[in-house]
Amino acid sequence: MSSYQSGDRPPTGARHRAPTHGGHEPPRVPQPRSGPSEFDTLTLFFDDVTPTQAAARHARHSALGAQLAAAWLVALLAAAGAIAVARGWVDFGVAVPRTGAAVGTWLAVVAVVHRLGGRPVPAGGFAAVVLAVATGLGTAWALAASAALATTAYAVLGIIVLRPASGLRALRELAVALGVAAAGALVVVGFGADVRPYRFRVLVLAVALAALALVAYHLASSRLPGPAALRWSCLVVAVLAALAVSRSLAGPGLPDPLAAAATWMSGHLGAVPSVAAGVVGIPALLLGLRRRMRSRDGWWLVALGGLAVAGVTTRLAQVLLGAPGAADTLWATIVVGVVLGLSLDAVGAVVLSRRRRSGRGGRNDSAAGWTPRGGLEPAYAESEGGRLAPLG
Repeated sequence: MSSYQSGDRPPTGARHRAPTHGGHEPPRVPQPRSGPSEFDTLTLFFDDVTPTQAAARHARHSALGAQLAAAWLVALLAAAGAIAVARGWVDFGVAVPRTGAAVGTWLAVVAVVHRLGGRPVPAGGFAAVVLAVATGLGTAWALAASAALATTAYAVLGIIVLRPASGLRALRELAVALGVAAAGALVVVGFGADVRPYRFRVLVLAVALAALALVAYHLASSRLPGPAALRWSCLVVAVLAALAVSRSLAGPGLPDPLAAAATWMSGHLGAVPSVAAGVVGIPALLLGLRRRMRSRDGWWLVALGGLAVAGVTTRLAQVLLGAPGAADTLWATIVVGVVLGLSLDAVGAVVLSRRRRSGRGGRNDSAAGWTPRGGLEPAYAESEGGRLAPLG
């Protein structure tokens, strides 16, 4: 009598062995395989790529990346020609700067689509047609729309290329974001659009914030902003509302705290920083980068950092065009944002460390980052690829 009942089908792929004492088969000892496994065979069958072909593909991608980087640099230099034209150094018209600005905007759009895991070819084709038509028309509204598109594209790009970091490494990532903002400023100047600075800034801040909210919705582990992002947003709204109310109620006998703060900053920093970029954007960016070390929900806080990139882009464009006082405002914005962001980061780390020592912190609390109560991903920072690798 065999080990399986009569009429039953023996195990597939197994050689029948005679039963031992007690009617049981001896234990099967796995034998080492000398050839490829079944999984390896299927992988080679469905993905017929040899190591040589993979190396050749990597070389082609590297060469293409180098060519695009060189084209990007040339486009930025051509767009920067608008500065020389505006200051009377050269006079070669507006065709070269506008063409460079259009190419720089197109490359930023393609980089954003590639980084977010989309299809760069159809998106790049559509963007190329739109930019070619807008640049060819040369009307005020077309150039203003192109400049707004460029600012938004570089604001999104300056956020999604950042890596999770904390401390001094977060300052390095902030420098990368400011570098992308500087490139965006050159592109905006290259279009030579005649816009009202304040209205243009408010428009691009709103559009960039909406675009980055969609990015956070796509990349974050939760479909809604986490508790930290909601608390930070509510705190900012409450402070701004309180300042607005106090300013409206200020009279001869009541001081205006907003005017007093502006006077103090003007005396010590030389200018009043931008609230959107310095008070909200840069601190949220530094806190979000630390949170991203532990959870994908940090994208919601990092999305608020788009206010900093877009704000610096518009301010720096004014600096390049020689607007009075724009350089002082930009400098004050960066200084206040860095100081406020590092201070809040340090306070948050101290609070979380005390919670852990007192035993009130959960297993997701960590002194290395402000982590949410759910969705802890310790290896998330290491799971990301390069700065331009497609995100999941």
